[in-house]
Amino acid sequence: KSLLQPKTFTMEEDTLPQDIEARKSIRIIDKEKDEAKILTAFQKKKGKEKGRDARDIQFYVNNQKALGLVLNRKKILGYAMYPALAIAIQFAIGQKYAFPDGRPACTTPDDNVEVCGLRDLLQEGVSTLRVLVAFILGGFVVRVVSVWQTRRTAYLSLCGGAREMIIRVAGMLPSTSDPESINNRETMIRWIILGFELSVLKARDSIDSHEGRMYLKYLGLLKGNEWEKMVDGDRHTTVWSWMMAKTTKLNKDGVLTDIYAQSLCDSIADIRGRANDLMSRLNRDQPVPYSSTVGTLINLQLIITSVWKGVVWSVWSFNKEGNSWGKPMQVIDLVIFFINVIALGILYDLSQILYNPFGPRVIDLPHKAVGGGIRKFGKELTSCDFPSTVTGDAHETLSISDKHELEYLDELIEGEDEEIKSSLHFDQIPFSNGENYVSSLYPSFLRPKNLVPSISKKFSTVPKKFRT
Repeated sequence: KSLLQPKTFTMEEDTLPQDIEARKSIRIIDKEKDEAKILTAFQKKKGKEKGRDARDIQFYVNNQKALGLVLNRKKILGYAMYPALAIAIQFAIGQKYAFPDGRPACTTPDDNVEVCGLRDLLQEGVSTLRVLVAFILGGFVVRVVSVWQTRRTAYLSLCGGAREMIIRVAGMLPSTSDPESINNRETMIRWIILGFELSVLKARDSIDSHEGRMYLKYLGLLKGNEWEKMVDGDRHTTVWSWMMAKTTKLNKDGVLTDIYAQSLCDSIADIRGRANDLMSRLNRDQPVPYSSTVGTLINLQLIITSVWKGVVWSVWSFNKEGNSWGKPMQVIDLVIFFINVIALGILYDLSQILYNPFGPRVIDLPHKAVGGGIRKFGKELTSCDFPSTVTGDAHETLSISDKHELEYLDELIEGEDEEIKSSLHFDQIPFSNGENYVSSLYPSFLRPKNLVPSISKKFSTVPKKFRT
């Protein structure tokens, strides 16, 4: 039985809970409730439209989840403290004691100098900080998104390296069915996937955790005392060293030639570099003083703007005799100010939201699907179930499937004009037995860009495997 076959237990999400069974059931219940609410809202909004693609609903659900990460109830309440501060200042200052010169206030340079002068001073400070914050925050966000893309690119590179290693091992190790050859292939490919999964666990800060060990056991990637023999903190690097030692041993035993062994060692060194540290905090994290400076400037900007808005609104309230909230201008100004607060807050919070793309969120890397694909690929290549054209057992005659395809093409073009028939470019390759093999089963007229109008209707009936 292949060691790459996952056990019957599969984790619902790529998370590593302490109490796996309990957390799993809780996650399923919560997930079903949340998605049921979202789908209900979607159906009410769109109505009962027949033939709606399920991907549309899933896309809508994912967008709702992503929006919840950026803006949720807790964050909105946090952002609301700035408008609340402005309203409190409005009610505190918008009284008669602050305007000794009476109404209307701030219409001439000499009336109510204290409050009107404070308003002008705060407005100047807000204008100065607004330009500075916009300049610094723009560069900060660009840097955050760039690091996020770099980490996702590193994961993509690791996936490519893992697949390349699987191909090399499956192609270079003997494909015989004796127990020793099978064990060598299974062990080497299992170690490739083990190192791949350990690299992702390190990015999740779970490489040495008990949950991480259980996760690997459920995937069938751990055997014997391998976990105990790994170096803490560098478990993935330990696996690559095992592969290097195994390759050297196979070379000494005559299983691998010197060229093959050198090629495998180079690939192991290459994938070790790709999998070293997907997060790479040493050279990719934002400098803490830089992030703190940006956050401090944004908070100062919002606080000063809140005070300025409070003073401006107090003047409006005094001039309207406390009835400024009955006018659209006050409400619209409050809404615009709140939107400005949310925009600045969201842009700065991107540094936290996009920090680690290796989690279970909808915006994170789909490691569950990608890792499953790599495990399946490795398992299939372990069996060395190659086609006859690889093993050298291929017959020189047309296969039954090829003959059926050619008969279908003959029926397809039967009755069409000579121009269409002449557009078929079949290169005849003679074989030793005198039979001909059609090198291309896809004639030019079946390609969409070369379609002849007279057979466009007939083309729609062609199976998908011919539409290339």
